Amino acid sequence: MKIVHLNTHDVSGGAARAAHRLHTGLRNAGHDSRMVVAHAARQSEAVASVVSSAPLPAMMAQRLVSAASRRLSLQNVIPWPRTVVGHPWVRAADIVHLHNIHGDYLPLTHLASLGKQRPVIWTLHDMWPLTGHCSFAFDCARWETGCGACPQIEAEVPLRRDTTAVHWRFKRWAYGRSDLTVVAPSRWLAEIARRSPLLGRFPVRQIPYGLDTDIFRPLERAMARDLLGLPRDRMLTLFAADNAADLRKGSGYFVQALMRMPERLREEMGVVLLGQNTSSIALPAGVASWDLATINDDRLLAAAFSAADLFVCPTLADNLPNTVLESVACGTPVVAFDSGGVSDIVRPMETGYLAPSRDAEALAHGLELLLTDTALRSRIGERCRAVAIQEYSLPVQAERYLDLYGELVAARQVAREEAPAEAVAS
Repeated sequence: MKIVHLNTHDVSGGAARAAHRLHTGLRNAGHDSRMVVAHAARQSEAVASVVSSAPLPAMMAQRLVSAASRRLSLQNVIPWPRTVVGHPWVRAADIVHLHNIHGDYLPLTHLASLGKQRPVIWTLHDMWPLTGHCSFAFDCARWETGCGACPQIEAEVPLRRDTTAVHWRFKRWAYGRSDLTVVAPSRWLAEIARRSPLLGRFPVRQIPYGLDTDIFRPLERAMARDLLGLPRDRMLTLFAADNAADLRKGSGYFVQALMRMPERLREEMGVVLLGQNTSSIALPAGVASWDLATINDDRLLAAAFSAADLFVCPTLADNLPNTVLESVACGTPVVAFDSGGVSDIVRPMETGYLAPSRDAEALAHGLELLLTDTALRSRIGERCRAVAIQEYSLPVQAERYLDLYGELVAARQVAREEAPAEAVAS
């Protein structure tokens, strides 16, 4: 089967990593999976960039469209150029699989034409497809009624003026002319998609992310710490985020939780920081820390998760965080807020500890409980690994998607075979 994935990036960012992992899993299963992206960070015969590696005329055209759309605050609206729709991999595909298309390289007006010849699946990595602008709405419910008066106009790609209601109506118009199947990785996002006035018209399936459990696996802790220059004699809690300065990632609540923990425990433990802008995290005095900055190699990431006694994920809104999956696959328990799709993976006292969202006191309790109870932490770590293999391995994810692909291709074939008979009967 020929599958082409469309995403803004190939490996940069959580959505790109999730899409690329699925792409890898499908290729491992013997299928012709390819990626058409706006910007590619890695060279690959199965990944094509239509912006950063495009011929100069196409690149300039794309930049003109992006500049115009941002100036008008109408991203993804201008119906040109047709770089993606006309790409030979897209035209030859049996399945077109959308992921993040937040950039201007794929106008929403092209969704209808993409679905004329083959099924189109859209895996949601956040809420952007069903809002007028934001990726996560938090407590705002305007996405259910048409947006406008947006409280997050500066979020993600900032808007020069509030065109969120225009974007919302434009999406409704574009989706109304399209044939899509929506996939949500988490139960939380699947339920939101079904409630959405925009996407609720389409079938919504839930298929969790997958990852390579041969790479993300428990490593001997002392060896992992030696590899990364971390001390062997401390209990270490890992905090990781693409951008630690992003308030959505909740680093401030982690700091508050540390301040609520017993002083003796703070002196005995240490914090490992991973990601960009970790200097923005003001840890309490006396808490030792080690900054690993950004790690792009999956095997080193696995070492970081294996080196930690706990992983803390105080995110305030998330779909199905890659970091939580990576931690669980490495057998490292997770202490997290109960937000978004986190609870799909972090199951109380089975794979970790869940605190009510924004409750720093409860987060501190979870950290203290698991740091001080070695037997409990070990038991949870073993269960983490078993859950990852059973539910979140790449072969499991690939099989789930291949079942869906086959179902949609067969339904499309039946529809084509029945169309002439219906035309004659009419």
